[in-house]
Amino acid sequence: MAEDQAVAELERFLTDRADHLLRAAMLLTGSREAGQDLLQAALERLLWHWPTLDGDPEAYLRRTLYNLATDGYRRAGRLQRKLLLLRAEARPAADPAAQVDLRDALVRLLLQLPPRRGQGDRACLGQRPGNHPGHREADHRPAGPGRRKGRA
Repeated sequence: MAEDQAVAELERFLTDRADHLLRAAMLLTGSREAGQDLLQAALERLLWHWPTLDGDPEAYLRRTLYNLATDGYRRAGRLQRKLLLLRAEARPAADPAAQVDLRDALVRLLLQLPPRRGQGDRACLGQRPGNHPGHREADHRPAGPGRRKGRA
C-alpha cells in the first residue's frame, strides 16, 4: 500500500513539474534533445533514491540536473583538450626544403621594396625599435611633457 502511494506521489509530481524541469534542462544544455536526455538521466537517479528521499523532490532533481550538466561540460572540455593534443601530434613534419623555398621567396620580395626616404637602408616590415638585444627603447623616445630627461 505504501509503495502504491509513493508511485502515485511520483506520478503526480512529474505531471505537475515535468514542463518546468524540461525547460531548466534545455537551458542547461542548449537544445531540446540534449535537455530531454539530461532530464531522463536525472529522473533515473531520482527513481533510484525515491524511497529514501527526504525533502523536496524538485530540489533534488534540479540539483541533479545541474550536477549532470556540469559533469557533461567537464567531460566535453577534457575531450576538446585531448582532440587538440591528437591534432598537434598528427601534424606532418615540416619539410626543410619547403622552408628554404619560403625563406628564399620572402627575401626576394623584401629586396623588391623601395629604399626608405632619407635613409640608405631598405624599409623594414614587422620590426619595431626594441626588438633586438641590447636596445633600449628609452633612447629613441623623445622627451615630452611629463617625461624626465635624465635619472635623478
